[in-house]
Order: sequence, then C-alpha cells, then structure tokens
Amino acid sequence: MSLTPTQIDLIRASFEDIAEAPDDAASVFYGDLFRRAPEVRGLFVEDMERQGRKLINTLGAVVAQLDMLDLLVPMLRDLALRHVAYGVQPEDYARVGEALATMISTCCKTMPDPDCTEAWTIAYSHLAETMIALADEAILDGVGGAST
Repeated sequence: MSLTPTQIDLIRASFEDIAEAPDDAASVFYGDLFRRAPEVRGLFVEDMERQGRKLINTLGAVVAQLDMLDLLVPMLRDLALRHVAYGVQPEDYARVGEALATMISTCCKTMPDPDCTEAWTIAYSHLAETMIALADEAILDGVGGAST
C-alpha cells in the first residue's frame, strides 16, 4: 500500500479534529462498534475511558507515521498479538473499520470529502491486513500472545 502525500495530508488534517476531542471521538467509536457488534463488548474489560485514550493515542501514532509505515510493523505486531490474546477474530477488523469511519464522519468539523474517506479506507485496510498477517505468522510460529 502506498498513500500519496495528499492522502496522508487529508488523514492528518482530519485526525487533528479527532485529537481535539479524544474522549468524544472514542465514545463515538466504541458506541458504534458495540451497536454493530454487541458480542465484542465482553472483550473490553478495562475502564472504557482509559481504553478510549489508548485508542486515540495509538491512532495518533499511526497517523504520525503514515509516510514511514515500515516503522509501524513492530507496534502493529505487538498490537495484533494482544488482539489475538483478547479473542479478536479476523472478521472483527471489518467492524472496527466501520466504527472508525463513523468516528471520522461524526467527529471531524468539516464532513470529510470522498478523497479523505478513501484515504482513511486505504490506510485502515492496509493496517488491518498487516495486523491479521502478523497475527497469523505469530500463531504459526507458536507465539500465543503478548504482554499487555
């Protein structure tokens, strides 16, 4: 996957709105996720406010590195392994992508245009595919999970 500089700029500009109200953004994200997939609610055992901060911080780290995706692989591998340990299945990534799209469309001050939406979709699809592949690779290698 390769995002153009314009796509990276669109993602970063829209993320600024999310970063200005991270608690609200996380609330929209998890509200939408649990509405779409109520069965995943049980995967979240910690305080949702803390979980929301982790979500937005992780998303911010990814957005900051969009022009150097190879540098994200160690973080994505750790994140993928933790998700496996929590019971996340590959099909859950699609619902997360849908919740992310809802968060972006709801929390950005200006409704993201189709180019911005496409940029987020490309970026998330690549990251999800990478995490799924890293988790599968780790499982094949006999690594059952990671520390939290």
